[in-house]
Amino acid sequence: MQIIALQLDLARQKESLSFIKSYADFAKQNGYNTMILYLENAVRTKSAPFFHESETYSVEEMCEIVSYMEGIGLDVIPAFENLGHMEKFLEYDELKKHAEGKDGNGGRGWGNENYPNGTNVCVSDEEFRNFADEYIKEVASLFHSEFIHMGLDEVFEFAVCKRCEKELETTTKETLFYHHVMHCRELVKSLGRRMMMWDDFFEYYNVVDRLPRDIVMCCWSYGFIGDEILGHWTGRVRRDPLRIYDTLGFNYLFCTWAPSGISSYRLETLTAYAEKYRPMGAVMTMWECSNRFYLGSYPQIAYAGALWNGRKAEKAEIYKSVLEDSRAAELVAAMQFPSVSLGFSRISAMSECDYLTRYMTRSHLAFFLRELAPCLERTEGRAKDVLQDIVDCAYESLLNLRWQYLGVRYFNATETGSFDVRAFRDEAEEISAGYRELEKNTLALWEKYHGEIESCKDALSKKFRDAQKLFAEQAAGLSGERHGIFYFDGMLPEVYATVRARIELIYRDGEKELIYDGGLKPFTDCYDAGGMYTIRFLAKPKPAEEALFTVYGEGCLYPSGFRYLADGTKYRVAEVRRICGFVEHEEHLITPDSSFAIMGLGDGRKHLDNLTLARVENTVSVRFVKVEK
Repeated sequence: MQIIALQLDLARQKESLSFIKSYADFAKQNGYNTMILYLENAVRTKSAPFFHESETYSVEEMCEIVSYMEGIGLDVIPAFENLGHMEKFLEYDELKKHAEGKDGNGGRGWGNENYPNGTNVCVSDEEFRNFADEYIKEVASLFHSEFIHMGLDEVFEFAVCKRCEKELETTTKETLFYHHVMHCRELVKSLGRRMMMWDDFFEYYNVVDRLPRDIVMCCWSYGFIGDEILGHWTGRVRRDPLRIYDTLGFNYLFCTWAPSGISSYRLETLTAYAEKYRPMGAVMTMWECSNRFYLGSYPQIAYAGALWNGRKAEKAEIYKSVLEDSRAAELVAAMQFPSVSLGFSRISAMSECDYLTRYMTRSHLAFFLRELAPCLERTEGRAKDVLQDIVDCAYESLLNLRWQYLGVRYFNATETGSFDVRAFRDEAEEISAGYRELEKNTLALWEKYHGEIESCKDALSKKFRDAQKLFAEQAAGLSGERHGIFYFDGMLPEVYATVRARIELIYRDGEKELIYDGGLKPFTDCYDAGGMYTIRFLAKPKPAEEALFTVYGEGCLYPSGFRYLADGTKYRVAEVRRICGFVEHEEHLITPDSSFAIMGLGDGRKHLDNLTLARVENTVSVRFVKVEK
């Protein structure tokens, strides 16, 4: 392959020059010939002198970075964004007027409290286009690669401002997207370079066959792949993209990710898929290290370098070159765990029931951590830091899974009335203590590898602060009171959609209670687990007459059924009515089996074309009757 690339994310977290150089050295030692520097607004230039010095680099510093990497034989490609992922531009007073729209106006709801001006710029805003063109020219002039990466991924809140609404009277969002891609290509071509771009938005606006063949497509996939890549977004559209690019005559790169240093199935399965085609190269992407490190990914980075260079060494042998310990390499090479969702369940109010994937993951994580402990004791230097980061990532996953399981046990105890409040709170404190240990390790590594560089937007402190706050609040809520329990049984959710649900109970005495409003997807990502899942919610300890179940946001939910328990008596659904919105097969909510209803609109293209669809409510009413013995 012509390009074997490693990425460094300098946009979401500033790194020290010494670390950047050591990272480049590691890439070169492991067979990479290219470094992609993901920048967004990471460089202060004449057109943007107001960028925060604590988060960005001077022109001189960036020149030093590029010169060093080129000096050891790496091609260095700058990677920009020029439509979505522009939040770091729009936080500045000088540029916020160019925001496409504020967060919360619909769409996928990927808002960030640190960036209240949203993530998108307007494709119809000539003033910002001129600024962005000049900025990209200034930064690109510091690089000498044939290629410039222009981003163009994840443009969810796209063309929603008044200016774009006027444009859409005579055109379509697909056309606006196409013309913007072409503008970026012409800009890059005017600099004598060749454009790269992410390809995920062809799932919405499939304009690829209209694009010039000199654009290099970057096809990313961060999940398990069976025979071909599943789509990224709503509906998980299957495109078989590498076949399409071969047929159309595009050059392309396939791009994977090693977020935690464990579970190499992403790398292995994507590489196996790509081997059926003719890729120009491959990229190991790395993202958002503002509250974690690159270190734990080093074994997989080395492994990818070997695979993509055709080296046939055993994985454990390659891992040993990084970890310097045979047993540690053997263990880490064997670790394969499914992705888990971010955050913690509020276990004193809701809990997802356990299932085999989580059970197995808890067991295997506990085993690996026990086995890795002596390895960590005997390693030294960078190898010890790499292994420490891997251990910490695994331990964090285990603590998260333990917290989930504590909720399962708490709900089981709620059903039976067999409470031991002290035991529940003691385990919550153990999990909290584990997070304090993680924080101690993380701060030590941060000081060693970042020095005085601050975590971007205080993400490091916020991670541990928010977790401890939740532990304390939720532990206090683990009471010995009896409750009613509402059961939601779901089937095969679409993991990337931001679909949400609202649950209201109407009790037999006429009282109405909102018991939940938020996401209802399983904790373990469905592309690794799949199947049915159940989530339980605490209610008042009295019989419920009716439930109103509402779905909104982008995408569908597939409820299979609802149940209710109060004072040891179970209730089932006897009647269901569609109240409003898009609801199909609501009759399946009556049958206690795996058949399911469809609630919500799963057409991602329609949602992107009209973001107000995310606010449409899709509601059913279900009535309960007692389950006879």
